[in-house]
Amino acid sequence: MSGRRLFEYDPHRGLRIDFEPLEGGKFALHYSQDVEPLLDHNKACQGESLNRKSEFRHYASVPVTVQYQWIKDYGVDPLAPEHQDLLTRLLNSNEWRYLKTQEVII
Repeated sequence: MSGRRLFEYDPHRGLRIDFEPLEGGKFALHYSQDVEPLLDHNKACQGESLNRKSEFRHYASVPVTVQYQWIKDYGVDPLAPEHQDLLTRLLNSNEWRYLKTQEVII
């Protein structure tokens, strides 16, 4: 049985998906992502002024790998409207505050 091998790579998001064959014809997909550029962007946005005149605001940028982790750990789908309350609690928590692009309580 051979080890992991590259299945797909998205350079724009820094997302890598590796394929690992398992016994019995099964397989596993492993996701990894370079999130440093996104976190640096979020931090830079936090320093910007909040005096923008718009009904729409960009409150957070969440890496794909974190979205997968939230689905697995909390059962929350970040794109599902019915999970908005849990998503808001996660983003307002100290653990995930670095994903926000503004220093506000959502």
